[in-house]
Amino acid sequence: MDPENLKIRLYRALSGLTQEKFCQEIGMDAGTYAGLELGLTRPGPDKLERAARAAGVGPDFGDEVIGLLDLRRRKRLRVGQGIDDLAEEFAETARAHFLRTYERLLTLQPPDPEPNKEDRRQAREQLPRLLALTPSQRAAVVKLGDGEYHAWALAIEAREAALAADNPEEATRMAGLAVEFSGMG
Repeated sequence: MDPENLKIRLYRALSGLTQEKFCQEIGMDAGTYAGLELGLTRPGPDKLERAARAAGVGPDFGDEVIGLLDLRRRKRLRVGQGIDDLAEEFAETARAHFLRTYERLLTLQPPDPEPNKEDRRQAREQLPRLLALTPSQRAAVVKLGDGEYHAWALAIEAREAALAADNPEEATRMAGLAVEFSGMG
């Protein structure tokens, strides 16, 4: 079956609608639409775009899915781990790194005085700007900031960002920053 016909079927399946309701949604009569799903005629770009919109996906979504299906159908030429194994291995590495960082933070002597709410609020605002700098640049900015930067508050905020991160890479990056800032205090 032609990829365009597969896409139109995919979009209807994603929409969760019956053929009849999907036809109404994209402004097409049921007979013409049935011919598209059966592969008797090819849908034009405008029909595919309306179908994608009705399914709530972007116009390139169908191409991506068909590309992935094509990859899955190909014979493997090499032995290797599956994606689940690789993801698990990566997550375990990131978790181990994060735990080492967290344990290190727990052993550091807190500053005197500890950061107050204002220090923490200011650190939350400063952290995104500091992320764009190299470690040596960050150290210079914090140390030469004439009291404007509170290293321990930055360490706490980086730790909080690591805990709230959506992916292991971001969590690891933020945990590393927490250790980096804690060493500046």
